[in-house]
Amino acid sequence: MTEHHFKQAIAAAGLPPPDAIIADGKIHRFSTNGKARDESGWYVLHPDGVHAGSFGDWRTGLTQTWCSKSDTEMTAAEMQAHRDRIKAMQAARDQEKAQHHQRAAQAAEAALKAAEPAQESHPYLVKKGIRPHGTMVDKAGFLLVPRWPVQIPPPVASPNSPRQDGSDYGDSGLMAMRAAASLRR
Repeated sequence: MTEHHFKQAIAAAGLPPPDAIIADGKIHRFSTNGKARDESGWYVLHPDGVHAGSFGDWRTGLTQTWCSKSDTEMTAAEMQAHRDRIKAMQAARDQEKAQHHQRAAQAAEAALKAAEPAQESHPYLVKKGIRPHGTMVDKAGFLLVPRWPVQIPPPVASPNSPRQDGSDYGDSGLMAMRAAASLRR
């Protein structure tokens, strides 16, 4: 029944809710525009204690929280347990994010160490009419642009944010610019 109410809250926020809600405390993605490959919608529903979650749309920046009980319906003990659970989840999420950023920074550093200096004849540089200016090329021919000093700014949620599933380096001190297939060596 909780999942049904959660879906109703998503719909009330103007988003088409996903077909199924998985209450496992993990982030899940869903389409908000009816296209099968769209995954800009997201939700997380925690099944323990007082059921609570959040949902949103990365494309529009919408974010909302939801709880199966209002503050006035919870006992003092439930309210305190709920607040403690939220703090613990935030701390765990922050720790996981820091670990993700650390792994991304290490991967970026390793990619730069294994790369060669870019030549002026690199197809992407030729097409754009620019010089290498310290760029590197990895073994696959991708142009790497180092940023010094390597900085890992906190992520900012926006419609242009990188995927939240860890499928890219994000901003970990390395931008991988993939030249079109026709430009690759």
